[in-house]
Amino acid sequence: MIISDYKNLSWFIKDFTSSYHLKNFYNLINDQISVTNKVADQYLNINEHFLFYNRLSKELAPDGYYKDISPEQLMRKFQSQTFRRRMWARGSIEQMEPLQINKEYTCLEHVKNIRSYRSDVFVSLKRDIVDTERQTKLLSEIRTLIYTNSKPKPNNTIKQKIGNFEKDVIIGKFTFNEMDVVRYSQLTLNPHRIHWDHSYVRNHEHYKDILVQGPFSTQILTLFAEKYMNQSITKLNYRNVNYIYPGTTVDICLNINDIDDTYQFYMRDVSHPEKVYVFLQVESQSS
Repeated sequence: MIISDYKNLSWFIKDFTSSYHLKNFYNLINDQISVTNKVADQYLNINEHFLFYNRLSKELAPDGYYKDISPEQLMRKFQSQTFRRRMWARGSIEQMEPLQINKEYTCLEHVKNIRSYRSDVFVSLKRDIVDTERQTKLLSEIRTLIYTNSKPKPNNTIKQKIGNFEKDVIIGKFTFNEMDVVRYSQLTLNPHRIHWDHSYVRNHEHYKDILVQGPFSTQILTLFAEKYMNQSITKLNYRNVNYIYPGTTVDICLNINDIDDTYQFYMRDVSHPEKVYVFLQVESQSS
């Protein structure tokens, strides 16, 4: 691979949106959030494609994740660096048409850009899911990973300007159980060791425990959002601002911006409400 030509690096991932696979996901969570007749539906929710279209690669970095999207593999100026940690930082999804369940689609993925900020590097991936039979794009996604050599900090409080916490509405609770975290990695073919290897995370990345996956927490937050709004979401932005350990119970909260009719949902620690983990911003279909 020519490192300077990272924008020419792309992957084509075919997958089948199996109802059986989707059912396995809902078996993990249906004791905490009820989704009526979800598996009987004909279409996936906006970010349920996270369960599908995940690459199989034998070229893995020491942390177990894909080696070919590491900064040192993509740009010459990072060749001499090895980044100790990588995390799923943020992303956006726009759904033009819902994906049918039990149908094959193709995901086109490529490196969109690489940006450095201080000592950290952000790698953004662009993913489009298309119906090749109709030559139609159904969903467009950007996901951004952060690469860093800094040691993980304790889950400090987040002073985020989202309005008055006391006025926000708690719409639900959710507990991330350890085995559900491990099973989610199995469902999504996620080889990243921070989600299943206790020895690795403690001895090499210096976390206290394995971590909840960014896609997992985002999927949960989106399910609560759709249930509250009682409508399908077609466009969203999310940010992971704190890592979550298994055993953590979170409040699912809502902040409504009356000016532009946007909904901001977020997860905060049930025992320390000033500690926020994930933000999700969506627009109502009527806006």
